[in-house]
Amino acid sequence: GVFQEIRKFSNLLKYSNDTTYKLYNPSKNLSVDEAMLNFRRFVSYRQYIANKKHAHRIKMYSLCEPTGLVLCLDFYMGHSKMNFEYAEIGHSGTVVFELLENYLYEGRSVFIDNYYSSIVLAQILYQKKTFVTGTIRKNRKGVKDLFNEIKLSPGQKFTKTIEGMVEICYWNDKKDIYILSTEFPSHFADSKNSRGTVSKKPLSVSSYNSFMGGVDASDQKICYYTPERKTYDCSKKIIFRIIDYMMINLYLMYSNYNSSEKLSLLEFRKRVVERLLE
Repeated sequence: GVFQEIRKFSNLLKYSNDTTYKLYNPSKNLSVDEAMLNFRRFVSYRQYIANKKHAHRIKMYSLCEPTGLVLCLDFYMGHSKMNFEYAEIGHSGTVVFELLENYLYEGRSVFIDNYYSSIVLAQILYQKKTFVTGTIRKNRKGVKDLFNEIKLSPGQKFTKTIEGMVEICYWNDKKDIYILSTEFPSHFADSKNSRGTVSKKPLSVSSYNSFMGGVDASDQKICYYTPERKTYDCSKKIIFRIIDYMMINLYLMYSNYNSSEKLSLLEFRKRVVERLLE
């Protein structure tokens, strides 16, 4: 069953998360997002995503730095998580809480997308000295009534503040964008894209764009030299993915602490293998 599958990789997953916490003090800005692991064979916790080339996937939740360093990793195993102290935040909010467990009360900033974000979650994390910035769905509890009668033209914005701590900005940038923040105000500021073009955006939006891409950065590094092969054993595939993340973390830590010697990811992996074979 599911719990037998979990037992096969749970010790390695715990070791990876615990070791990263002991070895590395992350930057202030973190992000929570999901990643996917392709797996076609049926298992009860597999996700089906329509209109994708690889529609059958295992879902992972990651807490990352913008560089792609994974601080904490968890897997969706077919059942909803629930924080009984804060039941109103639901499964997605509980995922954020569990990933951030070791990093609360430190004045950090966490960036999340609209799957996780809610007013209640932002308020609770603010009380735990943790800032939140993220897109939010218009139909979330407490949001719909704030902007129900408002329609903006392109370039316009409208802001509401809730209990002096949570600011929600509704901005029309060709399409409607709703973003929540307990840290950044929504006044317009210059924002430069990857091509060097400068435009005016709410500060909360430009900050979100700057710090939200940690999971994508990590997955991009993994795809260069992944050891994954076709297998009918889902737990084996998960174990290889955890090892992949551990290797990327080691490479990023090495790069941070050894600025005098620049190694490519490939050269670093070769050196690790050589050392293991000694």
